[in-house]
Amino acid sequence: MQGSDLRALGSRVFVLMRIAGILIILAHAAGTEAQTPNCTVNWITNGDGAWSNGQNWDGGDPPQSTDVVCIQLAGDYTVTVAADVTVQELYLGVMNKQGIQARQQGTQALQAQSSFSIGVQTTLQVAESGYLQLTTDSAVWGQAGALMQNFGMIGMNGGQIALDTENYGEFRFVGTCSVASGFANQSGSVLRTFDSSSAAALSFQQGMLNYGTIYLIGSDNLSITAGPGTQLKNEPGGWIRAGQSVKERVPRAGVAPPSIIGEFLNEGTLWVGDNGVRLLGDGVSSSNAVGAVIQLLYGNVELDLTGNTAKAASSFTNLGSIDIGAGMSFDVSTASGKSGTRAASSFTNMGSIDIGAGGGFSISQSFKDGRAASSFTNLGSIDISSGGTFLCEGASFANEQNTRGTEGVISGLGTLDLSGASSVYNNAGIEPGTSTTRGQLSYFGDLPQGSSASLRFDLGGTAPGSFDVLKISNALQKVGALELYLVDGFTPVEGDSFEIMTYQGAEGFYADTALFPSLGGGLGWELSESQSRTEAQVVCTDGSNLRILDVSEDKDPVSVNSVLTFAVTVDAVVGDTGVSLDVDLGSDLVLDQVDVGDCAMSGSVLHCDLVELASYEQQEIIFSVVPITSGDLNVPFRLSGDFCDTSPADNSWDALVHAISAQPCDADDNGMVDQNDLPVAVGQFYGTTAPGNPDCSDDGELDAMDLALILIDAGS
Repeated sequence: MQGSDLRALGSRVFVLMRIAGILIILAHAAGTEAQTPNCTVNWITNGDGAWSNGQNWDGGDPPQSTDVVCIQLAGDYTVTVAADVTVQELYLGVMNKQGIQARQQGTQALQAQSSFSIGVQTTLQVAESGYLQLTTDSAVWGQAGALMQNFGMIGMNGGQIALDTENYGEFRFVGTCSVASGFANQSGSVLRTFDSSSAAALSFQQGMLNYGTIYLIGSDNLSITAGPGTQLKNEPGGWIRAGQSVKERVPRAGVAPPSIIGEFLNEGTLWVGDNGVRLLGDGVSSSNAVGAVIQLLYGNVELDLTGNTAKAASSFTNLGSIDIGAGMSFDVSTASGKSGTRAASSFTNMGSIDIGAGGGFSISQSFKDGRAASSFTNLGSIDISSGGTFLCEGASFANEQNTRGTEGVISGLGTLDLSGASSVYNNAGIEPGTSTTRGQLSYFGDLPQGSSASLRFDLGGTAPGSFDVLKISNALQKVGALELYLVDGFTPVEGDSFEIMTYQGAEGFYADTALFPSLGGGLGWELSESQSRTEAQVVCTDGSNLRILDVSEDKDPVSVNSVLTFAVTVDAVVGDTGVSLDVDLGSDLVLDQVDVGDCAMSGSVLHCDLVELASYEQQEIIFSVVPITSGDLNVPFRLSGDFCDTSPADNSWDALVHAISAQPCDADDNGMVDQNDLPVAVGQFYGTTAPGNPDCSDDGELDAMDLALILIDAGS
């Protein structure tokens, strides 16, 4: 068998052993209450005493390896172990029963003194009033398959636990402590340090599952560590609290943040208070799972992926939420790759990173030529609040498409500083502003883009701060899509302009600008671009497409109460839809009938809908009216609809109707309307004096209108 095969087999065996240990813990977890034992030896001294003194036991001798040992006598006392002991089963403390709280029965403590051990064949149970104490170099151990359940308290001041352990109560530690077997901190339980200025370090050699609460508070140089090949897993509902809140805070200068060392899988909540927390991984892959939260409320997070011993890459994947509070920071230290020594470390965001006002997220690497750079890849969302900063130095940065059908999106009102990145590539979305607030996102560095890149801007008005802006310090590569969206009920009008981007040099062109909003009214969008800015402008695109080509009347003048027919010709230079013709008849004209056209009266206005007009096509509307008042009557014709009015003269026409009285005109005043009236009227028109009244139109003047009326009357 080859060496690689042996390593693979060893790895599979190790994984199976870990799974088996976890299954044992979960199987035992089904019984979460302290059990009633069948004791063979009982502690009978209501006071402190030595395990080795037979007078403290009901049989007169210290327990043997086959005994079921019970230390359950009510009272406050400590049993001291000053030699290595082994029993079949051990039960420490009084259980809650019959409505009596075990804490009312005092505290029964069992203390393993330095360098001595307590061993069990099958079971070690610490009931509600029990207290198991380990000191430096002491140990609690069990045979294969043995289990320790704690419903009371376990305190480690150094020492080791070497049997699978379920904690349902409180577990405290200080000094250098180790758990060599599986460990589960169950729901409702607490794991924390003793309040001390001394160092507190707890390692879990077979990993740890947390369903309860872990407080990383109270000691200097505090750490919890996952052994090689294992992980610290904060389960759904589990809560890890690092540091205190502002209200609880007592300033302690020089205190280092607590550390979580090794592979860390967060499926619950990591809450970060003052002093912050450090996450350190050397050749491990840690993650924040879907639905999990890392919340930086009053402190910072230092994520160290530099790892200087392992050849495997150190990495962190965020699938959940990283919430960085106002003024807080999440700082990632990475290492470049080194040929034959170490793979480059990486951070991948597939969830959300929210950076509060004045907060920051940074990823940094001291990059050296000839080594592969560490990397940050965004496949989720990054939102940067006003005053917040995302900074990448030394590492490469990519905003990419996600294989799950989503994409990386960067949004906000703060600063995206990629000027120090080893390389930058945007192939997904950048959206200045937020879902509720418009404004500027500042970008430092060049912005190279791929074909799937998209720059998106919300427009909620024309005033500064009511639309989104991307301010780029260096050059822009115009590739991919440019998208505009109207928000906040805003409707732009012709002449509105929006300077959505500034930069220092640009190349390329946008492959897709189809996602500009439709404006209607013949309005459209036009991009004004230079080497320093991009401005979106609202312009008229349909203003010259339509015109009233002609309005003709079948007679002029027309007698009052007689029929006058109009023929209106509308001409389309380019095809249009949704156009209508309005004719205001006022109070002097009454609609007679419509011969051609889809028309209807609306008040005094004749409204006619036009069919779709193809390019260079004409449409005629024919209708007739009856004047009911004499005089010069103005009749306005107007086109309206889905076009802008850049040429009002083309879209309107004013017709003048000469309506005259219908009374006969007796120009020679002989009592008859006949052919003799015409010479008299002509003579009057040219200044020849003659009797009669040739002002037939009653307008106070002798003019051509009077001659026309005489002809009409004579003809009738």
